[in-house]
Amino acid sequence: MNLQSSREVLAAIVAIFPEFEAEWEEDNPYRVGGKFSAHSVYMKFLPFLASAKRTDKQMKRVAQLINGAVLAGGDSENAVTTCFLEHLRQVGLTSTLKPLLGCRPKIVLESDAVRRHIVSCCQVPLRPRAALGIPASWRINRGAKTKEK
Repeated sequence: MNLQSSREVLAAIVAIFPEFEAEWEEDNPYRVGGKFSAHSVYMKFLPFLASAKRTDKQMKRVAQLINGAVLAGGDSENAVTTCFLEHLRQVGLTSTLKPLLGCRPKIVLESDAVRRHIVSCCQVPLRPRAALGIPASWRINRGAKTKEK
């Protein structure tokens, strides 16, 4: 699911959780003069998701949304990574959502050592390497990290 605009992200979340629309509209510091970013949508959505009654179907749809945003790269990936995935542990949703996520979103949730292992197993393109704590001199080769000569 490649959602480019903040309004598309909001619409996708409201399609999964219709009650989020009321939450978004009421006393929202992230929405200034009707303008908002995808970052602000995810910032408002995370605490809502933590306290909402959720079904397995809804969580699978959230995971699809997250997976799509990460795979889309660019601003979509940045918004969902910095404003949702990096704070998942703080609201106690990691164990619920992690099994539903694809390989690349899982990398964000792991420690540096575990990230390196997942990257080597999944052969995931590194974007950006520095953010994953992997030296630029390392490359992935058939599932194993090797040092370039």
